[in-house]
Amino acid sequence: MAWRDSLLEFIAMLRTAGMRISVAESLDAMHAVASAGLEQRGRLREALAATLLKDEAERSVFDDAFAEYFGGRRRPD
Repeated sequence: MAWRDSLLEFIAMLRTAGMRISVAESLDAMHAVASAGLEQRGRLREALAATLLKDEAERSVFDDAFAEYFGGRRRPD
């Protein structure tokens, strides 16, 4: 599966969890991932967070979904 397809699946997961994410924000996330790269998990997570989170209240939903979708531990509080 191409990374763009994976990203769209992840965004769909966030939407199912109740986050409102526009098409423009999805495109911003794709550009951010293209710039940040896929090699460093922390950099990927923060690039996506910067483009998809509206405020810190959504952070725990995002972190839980990121850990579930991409594997590994949830970001420490």
